[in-house]
Amino acid sequence: MKKAKLFLLALTAFSAVTITSCGGDDDNAPVTPPAPSIEGTWFYSKDGMGTTSNEMLQPYQHATGCTKDHIEVMANGDFVDHSFSGSPCLESEEMLKWTRQGNKITVDEGETETVYEILNHTDSELKLGEVLSTQGGMAIYDITVFTRS
Repeated sequence: MKKAKLFLLALTAFSAVTITSCGGDDDNAPVTPPAPSIEGTWFYSKDGMGTTSNEMLQPYQHATGCTKDHIEVMANGDFVDHSFSGSPCLESEEMLKWTRQGNKITVDEGETETVYEILNHTDSELKLGEVLSTQGGMAIYDITVFTRS
C-alpha cells in the first residue's frame, strides 16, 4: 500500500510538471496575423504583363473625368465589375461570381471561368495574375493591380 501511495505521488508530481511545461511553450509561439480580407472595394491601379520576378506595369487608364473603375468583392460570392466611359460618364456593371481556393481566385463569367493567381495581397494592394503561357517552367501573367484606401 505504501508503494502504491508513493507511485501515485510520483505520478501526480510528474503530471504537474509535464502540464506546466507544455503550457509555457504556447506562450512563446509566434502569432500568425490573420490574412488581409479580399472582400471590399478595389480600384484599378496598374496593368501589364510579366513574371513573378520581372513585371512591365503601367498606370491603369480610367476614362477622363469619370469615377474610377473598380470592383466589389463580396463575402457571399458576388463580384461586381464597375466601369465608367463616355461623355457623360456612363457606368456599366458586370455581375459575376467568385470563389477562392488557396492562392487562386476563380471568377465565373457565365459561360467561362477565369482563374487568377494572387501575386500580392496586403490590406491596401491586391495584385492578380492570369497565366497567359508558360515558358521554360516560368509563368507569363496578364497582371492587374488594385488598391484601396
